[in-house]
Amino acid sequence: PVSASDLGSDYNVLVFDSLEPSDTSANSSLSFHPIPVITQEPASQAVCAVGDLASFSVTATGAELTYQWRIGTTNLIDGGNISGATSAILTIDPVDNADIAADYNVVVSDICGRDVTSVDASLSISTEITINTQPVSQIGCQGSPVSFSVVAIGDSLYYQWRKGTVNLTNTGNISGATSSTLTVYSVNTSDVATNYNVIVSGKCAADVTSANASLAINLRPDAPTVTVIQPTCSVPTGTITVSSSLVDLSFSVDGTDYTNTTGIFTSLAAGEYEVTAKSADGCVSAGTSVTINAQPAGPDAPTVTITQPTCSVPTGTITVSSSLVDLSFSVDGTDYTNTTGIFTSLAAGEYEVTAKSADGCVSAGTSVTINAQPAGPDAPTVTITQPTCSVPTGTITVSSSLVDLSFSVDGTDYTNTTGIFTSLAAGEYEVTAKS
Repeated sequence: PVSASDLGSDYNVLVFDSLEPSDTSANSSLSFHPIPVITQEPASQAVCAVGDLASFSVTATGAELTYQWRIGTTNLIDGGNISGATSAILTIDPVDNADIAADYNVVVSDICGRDVTSVDASLSISTEITINTQPVSQIGCQGSPVSFSVVAIGDSLYYQWRKGTVNLTNTGNISGATSSTLTVYSVNTSDVATNYNVIVSGKCAADVTSANASLAINLRPDAPTVTVIQPTCSVPTGTITVSSSLVDLSFSVDGTDYTNTTGIFTSLAAGEYEVTAKSADGCVSAGTSVTINAQPAGPDAPTVTITQPTCSVPTGTITVSSSLVDLSFSVDGTDYTNTTGIFTSLAAGEYEVTAKSADGCVSAGTSVTINAQPAGPDAPTVTITQPTCSVPTGTITVSSSLVDLSFSVDGTDYTNTTGIFTSLAAGEYEVTAKS
């Protein structure tokens, strides 16, 4: 049998005999016929009355197609009021009551004997138009959409919505003016009326006009006026407070949850919020956008340099170095009046140096110890060699167990590090040691 691998467009034959030259035929192709496919099914038909003409049609693809129209499984044949029973179009002219059926179909076959059957289509006689569900009056929120709808039965129905006797068209905020559902988008006071109605028309039957329906609107609240408390160094979340002169409002910051009736939203994380108000009628205001900032960061722990007390200066100094501006500093965690970062005249003790930003954020502390003023050496112990008959001057010798001392006999010159003063003229001396 033929398989897919046998398909081709270049089959030919080489003809030759014992004499030259040989000859080659033209190419021929081998292909499959595609399976028949219905691309457009028959549509149900409704005639206005017995005696009218009705037709069904089908569109299909395939090779050398044939058609057989049927009612259910019974083949139709040409004759009487039937024509085209074996073509793509079946015609019934004139329609009789005996022709009314719900299962007209067609079997489409190809040259290979493969066939496909269409869906069923019905033939009926049009009935009078009946409105089963009348339009219902609506109350909408200003700026929101409102819809009217009608449910009618009949054949090939058409719709025309009106306000009073004026036909509506699909322009501006109107859509569905010629469908079973009319929508008025973004309703406003100009759309308010008590006489919305629809004319329903059919292929054959007389027009039917619906009852009137009214449209009323409720005004929506104004966009909220809000005050915002941003996170601080000590409070990581923000607060939004809505102020309004209206009563019976509920509020939301996410457009979904309207359980808040105070207008105060606390413990809000950093992010974007859209604050809206909803009236007791369910009308929602335009939104007010609010940004809750991230919690401000405190400054880094201060970097300090320390000047300790000396023998001559009994107090210490702490100097803070920082690349930031608008900082104030404290060595006790309470008094932040210092803006220079220089603390002088500090008594010996423990200090915790902190910085505070303009936002009021306080840094971690840097611990500093101011030492006690260093003590001076003891009064020198001296031995004295007085002048003699042969030596007119005296000598003072200091003895000390301490090292790194210098000595003076006049309180000024401390260049002597040996503690021995010679050639001293007669007089009063005050011997001191300096560490």
